[in-house]
Amino acid sequence: MSDWREIQGRFSGFEGIRINFRRLIPREATCHTVMLVHGFGEHAGRYGHVFDYFVPKGYEFYAPDQRGHGLSEGKRGHVMRFSDYIEDLEALRAKIDSERPSNCRLEGGNIILGHSMGGLIALRYALDHPEKLSAVIVSGPMLKLAIPVPAWKAAMGKLMSKIAPALSMPNELDPGFLSHDPQVAPQYENDPLVNHMVSSRWFTEANAAMEDALARASQLKLPILIMHGGADKLCSPEGSKAFYEKCGSPDKTLKIYDGMYHEIFNELQYKQVLADVEAWLKARNL
Repeated sequence: MSDWREIQGRFSGFEGIRINFRRLIPREATCHTVMLVHGFGEHAGRYGHVFDYFVPKGYEFYAPDQRGHGLSEGKRGHVMRFSDYIEDLEALRAKIDSERPSNCRLEGGNIILGHSMGGLIALRYALDHPEKLSAVIVSGPMLKLAIPVPAWKAAMGKLMSKIAPALSMPNELDPGFLSHDPQVAPQYENDPLVNHMVSSRWFTEANAAMEDALARASQLKLPILIMHGGADKLCSPEGSKAFYEKCGSPDKTLKIYDGMYHEIFNELQYKQVLADVEAWLKARNL
């Protein structure tokens, strides 16, 4: 008998956008539910190994494809407001609470785990809805880009955001910078659910969201684990360090993994990263 099962479904996000999600249900639940928030361009289906590790240990996961990603509705790589992602998560959180067994509603809490853009979404959600969470875990959060955007390109992005917000262009992400595992880049490139386009409005909204998260870091009081690859060439670890220094939580942990690239959950040493997350949760009775 399997230790867990998976179901897929949809819920209505902000303004009625239909959001696809995966629910991973352990046979013996701990009453702790994890909302997993993936990064830009990808989808929740890329986190199967994370589910394989944690779900048999009793952690239930809800993993949506963000709007404009994966199997969810919405223009690919586009939002008019970054807060649309937050509103979608709030709709998911309400769904989770309605489906949680009655004996778990007081005992357990929601843990949010976000990677890259999902890390930024997780931080913004935690800042806006701290009472809805027990803990925050972020991996390679998008708080500072590793390669600065040229001034002319940033100015053009701001202009196009106003006059043609849905205009899309290639995101220029180099899959070789995701992981040292030689299988990750070709799998990413050949994944039909991976999106490689980004809109001008997304660009300006994401930049504003990064600035907002760093400016409000002192307001975050929840237990938080911040993890980052020390050799991340997409999202600079300096952004994570800055957030950690400003973060107002009395229980905050920063782990920089020397030599690792952006997707630490897909690195050659990913099992150690997952074990570190488990140890951090267990130390807090989560």
